[in-house]
Amino acid sequence: MVNVYYLQWFGPFPSVDELKKWRQEENEECYLYLLQGKKKWHQKYTYYCGQTFRQNVEDRLSNSNHHIRELQERSDSLRIWVGSFGNIKNPTKDDVNL
Repeated sequence: MVNVYYLQWFGPFPSVDELKKWRQEENEECYLYLLQGKKKWHQKYTYYCGQTFRQNVEDRLSNSNHHIRELQERSDSLRIWVGSFGNIKNPTKDDVNL
């Protein structure tokens, strides 16, 4: 059996604070995230795609060892997208792992 997932993406958000504010207003459960930004002294964009299941996205991005730290040094280039499942109300960890 093949599973089909409908993902809804929201963003871009310029900061984790803006993402937090949006999540409080919309109450959308997001398990996936995509980061775009430039590292300090770099000209090209770096992309990072991740998932979270135990924490909400903004808490995961606030972890002290997360890759977003490398991109926050140049906050003018930071963009954050978050994704949720449009066709599954309570996804399992296997669903999130895709």
